[in-house]
Amino acid sequence: MRVALRQIGEQLLINGGSAVTSTKRSAGSTTEITRVADYFFSVADLCRATHPVMLTITADELVLTGTAPIGSTMIVCAPSCGTPRIARHAAASLAAGNTVELALLEEPSPLLALLALIVENVLPAPRFAIMSERTGWAVAGVNPTVVILTTTDVFMNGEPRTRRREEADADGGSGALIEFYSRRETVRVPVRRS
Repeated sequence: MRVALRQIGEQLLINGGSAVTSTKRSAGSTTEITRVADYFFSVADLCRATHPVMLTITADELVLTGTAPIGSTMIVCAPSCGTPRIARHAAASLAAGNTVELALLEEPSPLLALLALIVENVLPAPRFAIMSERTGWAVAGVNPTVVILTTTDVFMNGEPRTRRREEADADGGSGALIEFYSRRETVRVPVRRS
């Protein structure tokens, strides 16, 4: 996944000019393209091929504890959510190992449309999809975790989970956001004594 996320960031930088063809390319649009690409680079650097696992040995069992993806995520994007915010959450969910379906309630900005096209071309079909009035509202994932993304808050399956001060973290908050899209998993293995 690390290579795919880096490839998405690189393609966004290369093809970013086409995202603003309808208007004059400005310093603001270039900055936004760079910011979105940086989200994918930062999560790629944090993405691990295997999640770290802690092993605890007791008298009668081995306990393995680590993180795992939450599975299928459907990120419902409130109107006026903003491409950088949507990109940041999609990148973190992908880096955590989830499949991502973005539900867009309004027409995507040119940059978001370009980003979606790049991600759909880089990742295999079941890993990423866009749901909208134009593409249809069919949910492909089985029992997806529903994430409601607003301009200020994030709600997961109806439970408020606010990410505060994401930008202030050393890694831009990407590590904390990847954890948000992960779950703790514990596996207990009984030890048989002879």
